[in-house]
Amino acid sequence: MNRYTQYDRENAINVSFTDVCQYFGFSVTRIGHYYSLKEMDSIRIYNDKTFYRFSGKSNKGATGGTVIDFMLEYCGYDDVPSCIEFLLEFQNLDFERKEIQTINTTNKTSDTVSEVSGIELPEKNNDYKRAFAYLIKTRGISQDVVQYFVDNKLLYEDIEHHNLVFLGYDKDSNLKYAAKHGTNSYHDKAYRGDCKGSDKDHYGVSLHNSENGVVHIFESVIDMMSYITMWNEIVDYDYIKDFNGLAMGGTNCYGAIDTYVNEYDIATLYLHLDMDEAGLKASDSIYNRYKNNCYRMYIDNILEPLTKEVKDYNDLLLKLREDNSLDYFDCFIYSNDIKVYSE
Repeated sequence: MNRYTQYDRENAINVSFTDVCQYFGFSVTRIGHYYSLKEMDSIRIYNDKTFYRFSGKSNKGATGGTVIDFMLEYCGYDDVPSCIEFLLEFQNLDFERKEIQTINTTNKTSDTVSEVSGIELPEKNNDYKRAFAYLIKTRGISQDVVQYFVDNKLLYEDIEHHNLVFLGYDKDSNLKYAAKHGTNSYHDKAYRGDCKGSDKDHYGVSLHNSENGVVHIFESVIDMMSYITMWNEIVDYDYIKDFNGLAMGGTNCYGAIDTYVNEYDIATLYLHLDMDEAGLKASDSIYNRYKNNCYRMYIDNILEPLTKEVKDYNDLLLKLREDNSLDYFDCFIYSNDIKVYSE
């Protein structure tokens, strides 16, 4: 690109600054209302759009600016047109990432499913590269788990905004629920919303792969995928093939639990909700509600010792990825001295 318009430039910098940083190998950390980089902790990224370096001027004299200024200083780019060309391609996904080159991103969700269900689903993208890149690179979820969700029509990527679209079904495989999750921002700021027509009062995103009478309950699909990823990698076992799980899409979604336990004859519930105020309160409420109805109830305590660092299973997975160790989770699985669940 030798020439560009002001419109091109505005579109180019309307990108997630932190996504670009991660693409070039920087480790993004959230600190209060701004982001920083593990490799350069004097840098502050504000509103995911601009940055400032507090340690003084860089080699090229820059102390801050847009993502273009950052690329010129720290990513090896020599001119503005090249930056704009990259950023436009980045947002349109006209590039390949090594981590996802061998992934099957074939579009497998039925084109007529929205007409049958009455749910207003966004149009599917021709490929799911952004979805795979976000879940694998930004969220730390294993490639096999992401591929499973795509192959089983539980996940696709929309064409307009590159959102994740998670899908939930009833026992007869009728679509009942759909939720969107953004991929353009660092994970705790990502857009979330239910698709119009979803029956959230009675359904979430669920898996049922075993008749063992057990279900694991989460607030979000990404937490459920993170939990499965850790089990797969620790015990070297295809954990998902025997896994029953429900992601409620929130906290007080009792109707989704009612539907699941009745449709699949569930007797035992494991609660893996967030370790924040809302999650803890919801765990107590759900525990008391179903315990009184003669269900066996367990509340996950694995995250409790780390509540100052993590609040959910995706936080834990990312921490373990950063530390390059799964020993923490491993000790809870194999040690008889640690109380993993409370009854």
